[in-house]
Amino acid sequence: MASVVRKRVARRSALGACCFAALPALLVGGCPQTTDSTDAFGRRFDSLAAPTATPVQYDQSSAAPSPDVPAEHPGYTDAQIAFLLALFNGQLPNLTAADLDLDGIPNLVDPDVDGDGLSNAIDSDVDGDGRLNGDDPDVDGDGLPNGTDPDVDGDGTANATDLDVDGDGVANPGDPDVDGDGIPNALDSDIDGDGILNIADVDMDGDGIINAADQDIDGDGIANAGDIDEDADGINNEDDDDMDADDKKNKDDDDVDGDGEKNGDDDDIDNDGRKNGEDDDTDGDGVINLEDLDVDNDGKPNGTDDDTDGDGVINLSDLDVDGDGVPNSADLDVDGDGVINLSDLDVDGDLVLNVSDPDVDGDGLPNGSDPDIDGDRILNDVDDDMDGDGVVNLSDLDIDGDGIDNDQDDDDNADGVPDP
Repeated sequence: MASVVRKRVARRSALGACCFAALPALLVGGCPQTTDSTDAFGRRFDSLAAPTATPVQYDQSSAAPSPDVPAEHPGYTDAQIAFLLALFNGQLPNLTAADLDLDGIPNLVDPDVDGDGLSNAIDSDVDGDGRLNGDDPDVDGDGLPNGTDPDVDGDGTANATDLDVDGDGVANPGDPDVDGDGIPNALDSDIDGDGILNIADVDMDGDGIINAADQDIDGDGIANAGDIDEDADGINNEDDDDMDADDKKNKDDDDVDGDGEKNGDDDDIDNDGRKNGEDDDTDGDGVINLEDLDVDNDGKPNGTDDDTDGDGVINLSDLDVDGDGVPNSADLDVDGDGVINLSDLDVDGDLVLNVSDPDVDGDGLPNGSDPDIDGDRILNDVDDDMDGDGVVNLSDLDIDGDGIDNDQDDDDNADGVPDP
């Protein structure tokens, strides 16, 4: 038995040496005959260390070259060089698994892994194990599980730029498990298997469309507009400070949910399932509307925005202008611009100054019928600037701001009692 083992080791090492010494030839097929006693790096075969008692584990995921490998090996990846060195040194115990079709080309760099005449790029069962690619945990049979394999389907195109990462015939945009690791996209921390976590990946589903322009960022088949966790980072949109994973925090993003609609035109800016007018943090920036100086994050500060809360109802007709849940009639800062009504020359932020506004506080009651015209919580009869126009009643030619000069107004203080 010992002699059989020695023969197998010798055969494996010899084939490994041949492959390692002729890497350029491997990439185009075949392991050439050679009588040269040195490898591709000029080292004598008989001088290379024999396998140790405890073989060094081949780290397929490492991009760093082995210390035994020269720093310069143009045209080949560190992973390929490390793989062949491990093969040569006898550190891959199963040669058949390393080279399924025994053509002398390791699976890692073999364009037809199972030797069936179909290139990996079009083969529905790349490694010929009887399991279709979409159901195979190691599509290309290189020993690397799909979830950690930089080229899942072994087609020579890295996952990061492959439009069908797992080679199952379903393009990434419509594939519920892009990298074929058995974890649905919606739960996968690296959807496209490119080694970059979703949270840092500019194209997380590997469909060739960057997140900022992608209508289904995580490729789970649910459009962003209806997806409660559109970037599949495990944080629901309502709690996510960068929900569309475009590397812009919501507070600085002009399209917070990445649905293609700018915040000012989007009726659910933060895609949390609550319409803007019903959402206490409309733009999902972590600042509640009550304290947010640009509620809908459209780039227009509240005092200068004709639809402050982005609910589609312009301030002129909106009974809760700033969308803070406090109706205008009870809100000390109706337009949410940080200036309290008492000092605000456009209380309701409808871009009509109080002096010309027939409903100064936007509570739906015309000034002439409103017991607190300027919404400063001071009733008209004790308010020294009743209409909040910045002109004290004593000097105001239209005290109640109803558009009728005092000398023509039969109720110039809007108290509901005709003037004597």
